Amino acid sequence: LLKKCDVIMENFGPGVLERFGYSWEKIHEINPSIIYATIKGFGSSGPYSDYKAYEPIAQAMGGSMSTTGFPENPPTITGAQIGDTGTG
Repeated sequence: LLKKCDVIMENFGPGVLERFGYSWEKIHEINPSIIYATIKGFGSSGPYSDYKAYEPIAQAMGGSMSTTGFPENPPTITGAQIGDTGTG
């Protein structure tokens, strides 16, 4: 696909594509005109940039988990799929 596509879009955890053997340099070697786009929940710099940001983490960090659960227990993940778990 890399040879034929115009854009590669990924939202893997930090360093995953490199571990698969697909660094930007390798991708660009396969297809010099490709556009590489990435989505990271905590951005590409800053104190959380190396953290994964999947649904439960985003709900916890964003505060939506504070609206669920029971007073005597910790917050729980919401039933609504507001992030990546509902997109597949």
